[in-house]
Amino acid sequence: MNLRLIIVQAVVLAAAALLYFATKPAAVTEGEAAEADALLLADFHVDKVRKISIRSGKEKADLVRRSVKEGEREKDRWFVESAWNCDADEKNVDALLDEVRKLKKGLAAGSNAELYSKFGLDEESRHVAQFLDADGKAVAELHLGKQNFAMPDFSSFGGQEKDNSTTYVRLADSAEVRKVPGSHSVTALRSHWVDLKVTELEFKELTRLEIETEKGVTVLVRRKKEPAPDEGGKDKEKDKKKEDEFEWRIEKAVPGREMQFLKTSESDVDSFIRSLASIRATDVAEPMDVQEVTRNEGGRPVTEEEVPLEQKKKYGFDKPVLAIRAFMDDKSETLVHFGKAASPKAPGKDKDSGGAADDKYYAYLPEMRSSFQIAITKALGMETGTETKRFLRVFVLDEWRFGNVNKGERDFREKAKESKDALVKGFFEDEVDQVAIESASGKMNIARKVSDFVFARYGREIWAAASHHGYPVDTRKVEELLRKIKDLKMGEVIEGNEKNDAACGLGKGEGVRVALVDKTQKAIADFTVGKAEKVKDKEVTYFRLAGDKDIREVPGTHAFGVAAQDWIEYTITNCELADVDAVIVRVVREDGTEIENIFVRNRTGGWARQTISDSGQAKFLKVDEAKVDAIANLVTHLSGVDLAPPMAVSSKSSSIPESQLLPYGFEKDFMRAGFQKSDGSQLMVRFGTKDGKHYAFMYSGERQMGMAALPEIKFRVFEVRDTVVKAFDKDADFFSADKKEEKKEGAGEKKEEGGKEPGGDKGKEGGDAPGGEGGGQGGGKSEGGSQPGDGEKKEGEGGEAPKEGGGK
Repeated sequence: MNLRLIIVQAVVLAAAALLYFATKPAAVTEGEAAEADALLLADFHVDKVRKISIRSGKEKADLVRRSVKEGEREKDRWFVESAWNCDADEKNVDALLDEVRKLKKGLAAGSNAELYSKFGLDEESRHVAQFLDADGKAVAELHLGKQNFAMPDFSSFGGQEKDNSTTYVRLADSAEVRKVPGSHSVTALRSHWVDLKVTELEFKELTRLEIETEKGVTVLVRRKKEPAPDEGGKDKEKDKKKEDEFEWRIEKAVPGREMQFLKTSESDVDSFIRSLASIRATDVAEPMDVQEVTRNEGGRPVTEEEVPLEQKKKYGFDKPVLAIRAFMDDKSETLVHFGKAASPKAPGKDKDSGGAADDKYYAYLPEMRSSFQIAITKALGMETGTETKRFLRVFVLDEWRFGNVNKGERDFREKAKESKDALVKGFFEDEVDQVAIESASGKMNIARKVSDFVFARYGREIWAAASHHGYPVDTRKVEELLRKIKDLKMGEVIEGNEKNDAACGLGKGEGVRVALVDKTQKAIADFTVGKAEKVKDKEVTYFRLAGDKDIREVPGTHAFGVAAQDWIEYTITNCELADVDAVIVRVVREDGTEIENIFVRNRTGGWARQTISDSGQAKFLKVDEAKVDAIANLVTHLSGVDLAPPMAVSSKSSSIPESQLLPYGFEKDFMRAGFQKSDGSQLMVRFGTKDGKHYAFMYSGERQMGMAALPEIKFRVFEVRDTVVKAFDKDADFFSADKKEEKKEGAGEKKEEGGKEPGGDKGKEGGDAPGGEGGGQGGGKSEGGSQPGDGEKKEGEGGEAPKEGGGK
């Protein structure tokens, strides 16, 4: 071997050995080991600490312990003085104090100040935690430096892992640095010390939740489950858990209907409630300053009205994007408002111009009724002389945490059943707020609304044609349409191109477009329908989904009408002829001649014409019953041929103003026709002629409830055929069975025919009968309205518009 190489290797080995012995830690003596295991702060007592000051670089956190009165008791609580005196996270404070109390001395690492930077204990690197007593005197001051991390020791089988890490620590009154066992650090971050829990709710005690978003209000209620009978007809076992006896339902109020309770997705509701009950903010913002109150009012909760508007505007609380009210078993409630503030306006912008939306969400709790303790927690007070300054904490939330509680009805609904091959994604029929059907030939826009049409479910939610004067739409047809759309199958795919589009009736300007949207204008379905034909012995209809180029060969024949007649009921009257006791027709001709025909049922179920003798007695004459049946059938099944704009009348008005009657010729009152049912109720239709067209509207009938709920009521107006008007314009002789027999028989003798006298006993009491005194628009009162059988063209007080207090 080369002698030189041998010499070099020997030198290297010698240097390595010298380095090993030079750096080998000195053996720890028994005394040093005992000292290392002793407490670093043997005289540290947690109860003496009233203030903690933490400095980390440029960050600083000051915590203070104050005595707060909760009810009749005094209790010590920690507050973050450097964060607007917000509540401190007591667990984090207690953890710090406990950690400091248990610190071991560890081994000495040196006392040369020049080595502090090596230990991370120089001015720029160290973390300082100072603990003060009630007099402001330091109980302890720790300087924490670098941590030496080591893998945990798992050698002790069945025992706890041992942390072999160490931290350089120095006491403020000593130059000596100790290598303290364990990983220890302190932070001055505000988010670590402030209590960021927004709500304090007991999950199982919630009974009701009201969630108001920009989309509307959703109400969740906890209801007792209805017992499901088993095979033997008995209730299920009674020993099941209490929480299993209840279920959450969506409470939905629909005008004119009983309260609905819709099924929910229990897992989605459960997830929402857990998020709400434990929602934590990411930080706090400057609290809202509330008015000063006298000392003796200092304990009461802050009310929402006490928060100045300018304070709310800073965080968007003047127009909350979300408000949640939670009700508990003990009838207490908690309200949380969520806002999204506008960013500061850019320099040079107009003073009133709005800024862009802030990227943070904010939350605060106004008046707290749940308990005095929570109220004092959320509405902090700092004594200033003889008055108390009050604040409301403002929490900062990120979008993810806000999204967990920003839910609406659709998020809680039991998932709509959806077939894998459905053309339209599953939806609930009651989610649909508008239906739009449009083609080259016209359009039909249908939307939910509260009906303002009298005799058409007034005051209740209906489907109405916005594109046709807001006229009520046949609800059954809309429900059938929605069911049909839900049942549509995806079908086979055909490539969309100019040739195929034309062949399928989906070329430019062709087809019928159908769109469904909810209350927020969010699309539920949107597609265009082409022509239907037979393909391979199967009927198919061509569809194209919005935004899709391809064509779908949907099984079945499907058509979607856009004409008013496809949706709107043109029926003016609809009554079974067997239920009618009397028919009344009154016509005033251009020459002033008045014709009035009143036909009533006789004892055999046939018809008789009622007249008044010279002595004032009612008599009943034989008629051609086939002709009367034709007139009776016409008046009980009267329909229009077209729609006319409705007449609007104040709901408190006693009559229809002439300005509304003029466009249709109703002011002339040239013809009325109606009938009285066997239950005493009456219905009358009024006719008018204008510019060669004939119009009709129903102005009396079944009493409508809640007429004062809306500012005005509307009457449907229809155009009717000329043949209808001519059919009613008949002289009495036209209906006579035998004119000679009519002349021979004396006045009053025909009563033996058994005719029912519409103007009999009921009429004397202002009843419902057409010939009665005060009989009219469905009322048993003398204010009733029209009186078709009194021999004069006159109306009782109350005119055409229904009055409060009327009956049938």
